[in-house]
Amino acid sequence: KIQYGKEFTSIQETYDFIISYGRYLESIGFVFDNITEGFGVTEDWNNIANEFLFWTQSNFNVGSLITLSAGSNKIKLNLTNSQVENLANNMLPSGVLNQNKEKIATSDIFYSRIDNIFELSVSPEIDCVYSALLNPIQTEHLLIIENETVFKDVIWSQETGSRQNRIKLVGYKTSLWDGTQQLPGYVLLDDSVEEWDGNLSYKLGDIIKFKGKHYASNITHSPNDLKEEINKLLPPRWSKNNPIDLAGGETRDTIPELLSMASKHPEIDSIIQLGLGIQGNTANLVRTGKFYPDHGLERIVNFHERQERRYAEVSIKASLSSGKPILIASELATTQPNNPMVKTIRDSGQLCYASANRAVSALNHLVRYAIWRNQSN
Repeated sequence: KIQYGKEFTSIQETYDFIISYGRYLESIGFVFDNITEGFGVTEDWNNIANEFLFWTQSNFNVGSLITLSAGSNKIKLNLTNSQVENLANNMLPSGVLNQNKEKIATSDIFYSRIDNIFELSVSPEIDCVYSALLNPIQTEHLLIIENETVFKDVIWSQETGSRQNRIKLVGYKTSLWDGTQQLPGYVLLDDSVEEWDGNLSYKLGDIIKFKGKHYASNITHSPNDLKEEINKLLPPRWSKNNPIDLAGGETRDTIPELLSMASKHPEIDSIIQLGLGIQGNTANLVRTGKFYPDHGLERIVNFHERQERRYAEVSIKASLSSGKPILIASELATTQPNNPMVKTIRDSGQLCYASANRAVSALNHLVRYAIWRNQSN
């Protein structure tokens, strides 16, 4: 055992501690099998120890720090007879910390519980995980039965002490459930499942009834009437689903027409636009070239920049007229902030998100805030 506060004074002692600590974590159920993207290296404590050795040979100044974590990208825990409880409660907003010992918001934490395997990761835009408080718990299932049946039969008579010898339970469970917290499949409590309607939109996992049988949607389904209208604007190769991929078949008026059409549809609640800014980026490339403004290039640049401003203005107008959030995401928000599309969005007082992930996260916060306000009312 090593007492808290002990300082290791040699590279060998520190290396031995890192290896031993990793073996201890593996002995209590931690699994370090995540492969780093691009390098193909297993993120385990052997690799972490090698990083430490490399750091010691790099001639850093005295007082330099290094942060090490074999679970920085993903924590995986295999528990035999328990499962990890909720990561947040009223006393502890989050038990997951980054390398600066700052708590990571639960909205930026992703986790899954499959059987007795718990996995945790964080949003790519958040610092990696360097500490996590994981409390294993066991779940008991309690079945409470009323003492008197609907036929006025008594299961146990307190006065006489007599009781029924057997109790027959009639109910339902999903086919793969084995008593753990993971509940595969669905149990239908009533017959209120709606019939399939091609003109409605369905989210992933929604249950519908079709020809007397129940189905769960494994895709996000777009309404058929909206598809028919989009078919008039785009070539047959477009995605025909959500997300709507224009397949490079748009004209100068396609995006404004499509945006107006989609925002007005009653089954569409919000829109995230990707891919804007490309024409403005092309215009910037041509403008900075050595042949500009001759050979008709000035006219081409003006057209591209004008289209970008138009697309941004149409998005703003469609959002205001429909009363629905329309978010635009483009990496050009940071790499080329003077792009005509980005600048038009910014000048309108709105935000052009730097990535699709940030736009989705913002929309998620908006939905959660709306739910909270509705509950408060």
